[in-house]
Amino acid sequence: MAPRGRPRKKMVGSSRMDAALDAMKQFGFEEKLVQETVNELLDVYQGAWPFIEDGSYNLLIETILAKQEDKYLNTNIILISFTN
Repeated sequence: MAPRGRPRKKMVGSSRMDAALDAMKQFGFEEKLVQETVNELLDVYQGAWPFIEDGSYNLLIETILAKQEDKYLNTNIILISFTN
């Protein structure tokens, strides 16, 4: 049997998730938070990356910031209820 040619090498760091992580790194977001948020958005948009990648990951940034804001507000509400 004739050889099929060279096997393709998987390029490390070339996936869409890697690109999203690289883009969010400059904003200081934790890798775990970015991965979780991307996976949630992929579930919502049925695996459609263009919605996430559009506008330099604008949707991803807004979603992460909204999560952080909700977490901050919930923490403050709990603290206020304990102090009263």
